[in-house]
Amino acid sequence: MMPKTELVYSFPYNLLFNDNFTYADLEKLKKKFSNFEKIYSKNIKQILILIEKFNEPWKREYIPIYLTERTRPISNPLTLRYEKNEKYLLVVLIHELIHNNLTRKFMNREELHKYISEITKKVCSELDLELDEEVEELDKRILQYSTERTV
Repeated sequence: MMPKTELVYSFPYNLLFNDNFTYADLEKLKKKFSNFEKIYSKNIKQILILIEKFNEPWKREYIPIYLTERTRPISNPLTLRYEKNEKYLLVVLIHELIHNNLTRKFMNREELHKYISEITKKVCSELDLELDEEVEELDKRILQYSTERTV
């Protein structure tokens, strides 16, 4: 069973990360994400199939994907912050979806992200999108974020 996914634009959710967020900002956000929506729609089914192929069967039936102007990516609730590079955003989505498909436990965050990174690379290599640069960028950002958290 593949989960149903849905891109969600939530005014109250965006307001959590930006006290000055307005309904006009929400409309601007929808326009900003329009290119990502196209790449998402074209690839989401294959992404879900590949994640299951390289990891484990899906347990969740529905995964909303909240789209925001601010905040870092979050796996639960799955939250994506706008990025101009929609291919990079797709790689982030794949990474966060893998988080949503994990049931096994890991010793630490480093082990967890190493595992997720390997699956992300496998999934991205099977999509016809040339995502190597974006995968590398995500790995750098994860390493940077992990370093900032331990300092």
